[in-house]
Amino acid sequence: MVIFNKYSSTNLYISDASNEDLGYWSAFVFMDPNPGDEKITLLNAFEYTKFYRCFFLFAPAPEGPLPTSINNILKKIRKFLENIELPRGILWMSDINQTEIRIDSWLTYDAANIGMRLPLSNSLYFGIDNEWGDVQLNESSELLQLELANSTLHFLSGNRSLARTNIAKIPFSGSKIGCLNFDMNIKTQYLNSHLMVGFHLGLHDGQIGHKDRLGLFPLIKSSSYNSFSFKITVDPCNLFADHVEPVCRTEFLFANTTRRSNFLSQFTTTTGVSVLLEPLTLSEKPARLRLTRTVNKSFIVASPDGDFVITADLGEGKKSTFDLMGGIFGTEGIRCFPNHVLRFKHGHSAFIVYLNGEKPTLEDEFVTAWVSFPGQTGTGNSVRYIGEPEGQIKYGQDNIVFPASALLGGVDPGYHLPSDCLFPVLPYNGVILGRSGSYFDKQNFIDIEKQVLFPTRRSIIIEAQRKESQPPMELSPTVGYGTT
Repeated sequence: MVIFNKYSSTNLYISDASNEDLGYWSAFVFMDPNPGDEKITLLNAFEYTKFYRCFFLFAPAPEGPLPTSINNILKKIRKFLENIELPRGILWMSDINQTEIRIDSWLTYDAANIGMRLPLSNSLYFGIDNEWGDVQLNESSELLQLELANSTLHFLSGNRSLARTNIAKIPFSGSKIGCLNFDMNIKTQYLNSHLMVGFHLGLHDGQIGHKDRLGLFPLIKSSSYNSFSFKITVDPCNLFADHVEPVCRTEFLFANTTRRSNFLSQFTTTTGVSVLLEPLTLSEKPARLRLTRTVNKSFIVASPDGDFVITADLGEGKKSTFDLMGGIFGTEGIRCFPNHVLRFKHGHSAFIVYLNGEKPTLEDEFVTAWVSFPGQTGTGNSVRYIGEPEGQIKYGQDNIVFPASALLGGVDPGYHLPSDCLFPVLPYNGVILGRSGSYFDKQNFIDIEKQVLFPTRRSIIIEAQRKESQPPMELSPTVGYGTT
């Protein structure tokens, strides 16, 4: 096994390794450009270690240009790592206000949490050797930010006392080994404008050399100005959870709070009432945000994941239930109760439409969040689903999939939707006309709704019906789409 020593020194080395070692999820090495004879060399350690998850070279970054000795070592390391078909990275750490770095004051020794503590009073730089370029965590006198590729997420503005802890931790063991862990308060407007929390669609014309486009359906309304506490974990070798893992290693986990914290969502009821979502922190699936890969590397996009409570202000004397309106054109209504739970599931296919005549498909390369409806808080109640493919559910005027007797939305329940049935539910946004060549136009939205979203929902629900042994639903053979 790999053994680390020199805990009291300013550098940490691999001191022992065997040819049967399967390695850690992340292997830490503090690089010394002039190692002594008593220490195993870095390249020898590589030769004896099979890193089956990802490799992490952790090194204090020298000031100014890299010395020739370090450059030569890096070239050999990169050449070695080219033969390993696994995520890998080189992590630089620099403290801009100190001329030397003392490691011993940052290490933790308790058996339950062996790792490293990094003070966030100075800049930390993370250079990741992969196609997505650098990941950078900076702190200045005014803000702390995460830079991913060419985009920047600002974590802090205003009251610094509520912003963050001043310590980040990197554990040497456990499921979060190799991850940077820290606490942070993020204002809601940043979740909407910088992190871009929501559901995204990829648009590709299928022709070589043509640029892909990104369509985003935000989850949070920009008018929300409260803030949320997060426990943030960043795995620079796997920012987008490209590799399936039992534990989320890059996540923004909503932290437990003593006060009620919710945000105004883009979802509405079929009668136009705005919907509030409250992250659940102590549920079976705690609420979190997950970074997701997009067609444009300059964007940072996050998908919701886990349980959120849904509420709507229906006014005094109003009925306790309401219909959540989904679909780009309002093509579906989902019966909800006060304190109903929406369970988002990150990692499901985003939607790619090819405009050159090819059949639109669900694309696995890019993912977004799908939704299930476990029921009311503390119960297992399922919901009723009404689908109206022509997209005017709020008027009750089109060719409906399920009978609805009232003028304004469905009153009679349509289909009993199992609580674990996952399918795409986008906030109703009508037709959004964007700038030509940059965003989706009306026809793109129609294609997505008609050719991808509706057939996907239909197939999922039919399969759920089959499992529940319910009579198959009657579906309109042709689907027309109105505009709003």
